[in-house]
Amino acid sequence: MMSGSQSTLEIQSPGLHAYEWITVILIVALMGWLTAITHFKSNALPEVLDQPHYIFNPEIEVWIEGAVENPGKFKMKRGEKVEDLLERAQPTKEADLSQIRQKTKLKKGQKLNIPALAMITVHIQGAVKQSVSLTIPKGTVLEDLISKIKFEKDANIEKLKKKRVLKEGEVIKVSKKTQKALKKRTINIKD
Repeated sequence: MMSGSQSTLEIQSPGLHAYEWITVILIVALMGWLTAITHFKSNALPEVLDQPHYIFNPEIEVWIEGAVENPGKFKMKRGEKVEDLLERAQPTKEADLSQIRQKTKLKKGQKLNIPALAMITVHIQGAVKQSVSLTIPKGTVLEDLISKIKFEKDANIEKLKKKRVLKEGEVIKVSKKTQKALKKRTINIKD
């Protein structure tokens, strides 16, 4: 017996509605399409690169400035040394390389400043073809001047063969050989 209001039970069919079937079909189709794409792509030959592909860059960038003919940024191979960079940057004649450690390896982003030599001026007078003022690197020794000066025939260059360091503004007077010294060098040939 049922009381005043009857309740009806609806029995649902065990199937899916049409919009649910469309969703399932679309998902299965998408999965099939993705599977096909990955399958055909994975069987293809790998792409050949013109240049080798490295995990890390085999080149580093370094900068050089100062007493060089070609200052600026250079790309160098890892492991190259300061001397390799100097070869490319071409130090000038005035470059002071005495404090540069040329055998050390370059580092990524390194900045190298090549200082110029301090220059001094010395004055040459006496038994020379022409009195001159020479601008030379600081630390030059007296002996080094012999190759830079044109002497008269009777100039006494023996006094210049010393390893004394020259000073700024120094006047070097080249004396003439004495008659005694000239006679020792004269050889008499008798028949």
